[in-house]
Amino acid sequence: MRCLPAIRRLQAALSFFAWVAIGPPSALGQGTGSFGDLSLMWVRPTGTTPIPCARLLVLDAPRDWMPGDAAAVLLRGQDAAPARPVVAALLAQQVAVLEFPSRGAEGCTVARAGRVEEAFGALRALSLEAGAGIVIVIGLGEDAGAALRTTEEAVAAQALGADGPRAAAAAAEDGVGGWDFRAGRMPPAAEHWQDRVPHLCAALAGRAARADEAACLAALLGTTGGPMASLPGRR
Repeated sequence: MRCLPAIRRLQAALSFFAWVAIGPPSALGQGTGSFGDLSLMWVRPTGTTPIPCARLLVLDAPRDWMPGDAAAVLLRGQDAAPARPVVAALLAQQVAVLEFPSRGAEGCTVARAGRVEEAFGALRALSLEAGAGIVIVIGLGEDAGAALRTTEEAVAAQALGADGPRAAAAAAEDGVGGWDFRAGRMPPAAEHWQDRVPHLCAALAGRAARADEAACLAALLGTTGGPMASLPGRR
């Protein structure tokens, strides 16, 4: 994997103390072998008064992921267990995952930013620093509402500017298996968004009923979709 700006590469033998400090990514320990390349990213929430503290987060990417490919911001609680199947499904579809636990920044004395601002900060880091193409935002449980708000243009423009990066879509799980989906800004034609959405919806529907896949397609494409093979990469 190529070197990414503002990211330190993690070697396979991370020290025990580093794992204690940042917490293991939820895809680990599942026996799937789906994760391939781990990176540390400094992510600062949007907002200026006062300037929020940055967080050091783990970006879990497929082995052949490169700048221009898809990525997801995953807002989750302290318990990583509910996020594990989501992370595994996304990695299997060649989507890098930046997990954002709900705990505050270590040693930060500034009032904590809201989850929407944290999500926008992660979106900005993935788009501008990691070089991700399509970026989606996923919220689990109490973070469901924050994920959906990232698709609201007025909110996004205030946080990231009129010409700043945008989420292509958001998905939210209410904690009991129900999903909600929102379309964001339509990605450029070169991203083949309409071809890729069915794969995203199928991956997320693996955690719930097939009705959620239909709802996802309807929300993001206005269609029920068709047969699929594998998630096409941007390149």
